[in-house]
Amino acid sequence: MEMPYDVAVAMLEKVNLNSREGASAMLEYSWQGKFYRYPAAEVKEKLREALDGICETIEECRQNFTERNTDYKTLYVTGESALKIRGAVDHVSGRLVTNVSVIAPQVPYYDKPEFSSLFSLMDMALKDRESHSLFGFLNK
Repeated sequence: MEMPYDVAVAMLEKVNLNSREGASAMLEYSWQGKFYRYPAAEVKEKLREALDGICETIEECRQNFTERNTDYKTLYVTGESALKIRGAVDHVSGRLVTNVSVIAPQVPYYDKPEFSSLFSLMDMALKDRESHSLFGFLNK
């Protein structure tokens, strides 16, 4: 599927992996004077393939890097697309056969999953600055 990045992001918000559309259902979006139209089933299939790839990586990590059974543990997800694709959390949960929960920063006005990356980077930058500070020895 050929489409600009901005169109792809906009299409993510239109997709619902749990819905049942007819074979002729289309997803449409207009961007910069162009009209983009794709079969809903094809877009959903591509998204499921991408999510399955992520699930395979998670399964491989769980098998290779854990010495105990973690099947009963909840998998926490966050990030910009965590809630944009309706049905994605259900798909991942079903594929991994585990509970999946979406988390977000506990900061007023920034309590959405898409701000998680921002706060992680800020935390990392502040810790790095603190460790290289002239007064960093005071924290030890």
